[in-house]
Parts: sequence; C-alpha cells; structure tokens
Amino acid sequence: MELTKRERYFKVFEKYMDGMKGRSVKWFVPGFSGYHDHKIRKFMRFYAIPVNYEDIIMFLDTTVFRSAKEGFLFTTDGILIKEVMEKLYYLKFSEIEDAQLEEITDDIGVVTSKIRINFKDGTSRNVLDYDVRKYAFVEYVNEAIALTARIAREKERGM
Repeated sequence: MELTKRERYFKVFEKYMDGMKGRSVKWFVPGFSGYHDHKIRKFMRFYAIPVNYEDIIMFLDTTVFRSAKEGFLFTTDGILIKEVMEKLYYLKFSEIEDAQLEEITDDIGVVTSKIRINFKDGTSRNVLDYDVRKYAFVEYVNEAIALTARIAREKERGM
C-alpha cells in the first residue's frame, strides 16, 4: 500500500524528532488527544494560519507555560516558526535550497553555531535555535527538501 504525502513526511520527521527536541519544549501530535488538538488549533488561530489540519505533522510549543503562542508547526509543505519577539515566518520546503549549520567565532574566541536556511532565490535566513537542537533540525530540513523534490518529480511523471 502506498503511503500518503503526510505519512511520507512523518517518516522523515520521526527519524529526527527525538534529536530535535531541546530543553523543556513539548511536542503536540494532531489526533493524539483533545488536549493536543486544542494546542495546535490555538497556535493556528492565534496567528490565523491558513494550513489544512490534515497537513500538520507536529507542533513544538516553545513557551514556558504552554500557551501555544510560540513554536514550530511542522507541515507537509514546510515549517511555520514563531520565535520570541519575532514575526511568524514560513520556511517552505519547495523554496529552500538547503539548511546549514555554521560555526561562528566572536571577538573573544567563543564559538557558537547557528542554523542558516538558504533559499533558491539567493536569500538566506538565520533560525533562532535555542528551542531545537541544531544538527537534527538541519538534517530534517535537508531531508524534507529532498522528499519535496522527489514528490514533485513523481507528480510530473504521473505517478
């Protein structure tokens, strides 16, 4: 039996899920329970997110008190991210060239790393990364980009 689009993305997500979760953040799974569904829908309502509920893979609430006002909404088409003191933004897999982990040394020799998302149009964006573990997040994004390209090719061939 052929997997649905959501099931295919979930298989990729599942590989990196445990490695991605950092600190005291919490995963919410659509359809797992009424409480989980409530938190996901609350995030969607708060930002008027036009995403089909059936396309949601997982929601990562990054707020201390689980208010669902900040976090990462993983979908079959990309990731909606609301970080502290930032506007909501959308990383759409079909528009991303790649994700990279970059190490930066400051003036006094302290090495930090950051996630850089490079888009096909030549622009890039840094993802505030204290809520997710960087390496797993970058690996997930790159594999989801590859899956998006594979699905597009299959669609072109009429598969």
